[in-house]
Amino acid sequence: MPSRGWFPPKDGKLPAQRNLAPVTTVRSKVHAVTMVTSSYPRHKYDGAGVFVKSLAEQIARDGLAVDVVAPAAGRARADRDGLARVHEFRYSPIRRTRILGYGQAMVADRKLRAASYALIGPYVLSQALTTIVVGRRQRTSVVHAHWLLPNGPAAALAALVLRVPLVISLHGTDVTLAESRPAYSRLAGWLLRRASGIISCSQDLAHRAVRLGAKPRSVEVVPYGVDVGLFESRCVDGMARRAELAVPPEAKLVLGYGRLVAKKGFADLISAFRDVLARHPEAILVIAGDGDLRGDLVSLASDLGIGNRVRFPGLVQWPDVPGLMAAADVFVLPSVHDDTGNVDGLPNTLLEAMAAGRPIVATRVGGVPEAIEHGCTGILVPEHDAPAIASSVSSLLSAGDRARAMGLAAREAARLRFSWPEIARRTIEVYRGVQTDSADRQ
Repeated sequence: MPSRGWFPPKDGKLPAQRNLAPVTTVRSKVHAVTMVTSSYPRHKYDGAGVFVKSLAEQIARDGLAVDVVAPAAGRARADRDGLARVHEFRYSPIRRTRILGYGQAMVADRKLRAASYALIGPYVLSQALTTIVVGRRQRTSVVHAHWLLPNGPAAALAALVLRVPLVISLHGTDVTLAESRPAYSRLAGWLLRRASGIISCSQDLAHRAVRLGAKPRSVEVVPYGVDVGLFESRCVDGMARRAELAVPPEAKLVLGYGRLVAKKGFADLISAFRDVLARHPEAILVIAGDGDLRGDLVSLASDLGIGNRVRFPGLVQWPDVPGLMAAADVFVLPSVHDDTGNVDGLPNTLLEAMAAGRPIVATRVGGVPEAIEHGCTGILVPEHDAPAIASSVSSLLSAGDRARAMGLAAREAARLRFSWPEIARRTIEVYRGVQTDSADRQ
């Protein structure tokens, strides 16, 4: 059997960046997977956990039966009977109290809301029971948990009862939560040692998982994917989106997009934009998304005297994201480590901007340097460095052909390294590897 496992590469690059021989397919009896998640699109306009859905559906296209266990959200039957079947679990009879999932349990992505603690027991129990019922009915081969916390405990219990391997995907906030308290760290360490396979979206998260107790040979770095065709379609109308945002055709549009929480670094982007306006007075900054810090960011723009040049359109529905990306002249990802140490693993918005062919300025944190080649597919700057962001954005707004070439290089990199068929193939290889390991032990 080919050896599995993650080891820090000497060249600092992901396997997909190096000229490696194709992975030899391990023939083992993986026919069904049950995914356990706390976020999954609740309707066709919802972007919550859309990357989990994209992965699940691509794995289903590749021939595996895929079932997804997710918190109740009142999905229509059509949403539950797609390529990947969705099974909802209810952990509270009162709908407004169901705050564990869909990004609702954390305050600005820094700490759990006080009301969350009383719901953890019912959440884990209901999630585990649903996973066991689904797993038995579908004769699942692997239980795959997305987010170490809060979904690891229920997935581990279900895998133990079903006597199948456990795979855990790490996404960023879950690891930060695990590192925040000794009790969480001990639980996370037990889960990581219990897992047969661990999928990390970046090398940074892989290192942190090992520090929490994961065995290095159990960790695989598999980034997220992106549907390049969706973002390069001729049907994507960036000009219409600019009109909706009240951005004149001749204006330069600088875009930041994500949840309005501290680790996204939008305060640094707003501070930088004041300097951008000194060189490009016609520019407009759009910060799309919603979150706990929206009011603070609006006040910051006003205090800096640039409130009339900054737009906050709010939450963006998933079908509108390609148009939003197409509207931008430059995309900025100003991610930072917040004051709790929380940092993005590999932001999906970065991959979407690459697929859209946008010139990119991004901070050198988390998994970002693993996706962006500085000077080729984007410009990397230090975190919390507003002058560097301003200089790089201004340079790209003036660059013309160079900026367009950088955007096209980013799109091609996304096509070659981050397509969903490739990411699904590598995920299935993890399933096959842990299934073979399990069979060898029996």
